[in-house]
Amino acid sequence: MYLQGKRIFTFVLLLAMTLSVFSGCDKEEQTSAGTVSDFESQTHIQVSAPAAESTSGETTSGETTSGETSDSTSKEPLTGEFVVSEKKYDYKDANLELLYVENQTNRHCNVTIHGKYLDENGETIREETQTFEAFPAGWSNNFIFYPKIAFDSFTYELETEEYVTDPMFSDADGNPLASYIELTYEKKLYWIRGSAGVDENGHPIEARELLFDAEMKNNHPTVTIGADFHVLVLDTDGNIFMTDYDYPVPYGNSGAITGPVGSEDDGKSLTQICLFQQEPGLDEIIPENVQGVFTAVFAIKDALDFEKLAAQVKQPE
Repeated sequence: MYLQGKRIFTFVLLLAMTLSVFSGCDKEEQTSAGTVSDFESQTHIQVSAPAAESTSGETTSGETTSGETSDSTSKEPLTGEFVVSEKKYDYKDANLELLYVENQTNRHCNVTIHGKYLDENGETIREETQTFEAFPAGWSNNFIFYPKIAFDSFTYELETEEYVTDPMFSDADGNPLASYIELTYEKKLYWIRGSAGVDENGHPIEARELLFDAEMKNNHPTVTIGADFHVLVLDTDGNIFMTDYDYPVPYGNSGAITGPVGSEDDGKSLTQICLFQQEPGLDEIIPENVQGVFTAVFAIKDALDFEKLAAQVKQPE
């Protein structure tokens, strides 16, 4: 099943983090989730309607794709396409690939991206697959491929299938929950006192942590939504300053849990995005082309009905 120990544990961590974050304090002005303006390539992907008529193929460096959708004879004819924009970054003696995926069709889909990292000879170094379930029609999202190694080029295949309603990922009307959330952030990085676990004697190890604050808005009238995501922090030159992949937490996700309007959250919750951890006394200077002017790019991994997830966690194995 899609939701197993790793994902459940991640959301339990997120719940603890969210409930502990300054619900009543003053906040600076929030900025909408950032976008990248200088993508290196863009691919338009046609998607066929019934599975019996689906097409599949391969693309290289974003030029080969595959797609299929389930039978939908009772619905309006499928229109539109998927559009994928692509950019490669240099980061920490390694490389990172960012894919910005737009569902410009009139159907909700499950999206799977099979990526390959290649060396200078075109040989595969490593492969990685990412899936997003319940990708809404008319919605867009980032996918970050970061193997923490250097690679020369990146290729991918994108597969789609029409989304079949799952109450974990959509509401009672079958609307994907991802379409109800909005992410904003404050353009201020700050260091706080943290903990790097305990030593061999059980004594806490002090650390310093670099953070910024983000807010998730939940526009759904009844559902509490939990979302986890990754974040890139870009400087004013468009280079990666830091990512939340650098933070040493199991499974390395950021995230938030937000109740609907009228709940205790009233449709908004503030969460801390943890970027980096180091020993006390080291350099804590934040560059001028980052502090107050950085762009945060969010790659949402999923958006779930948190109350249903919590009920699942409570069930005995």
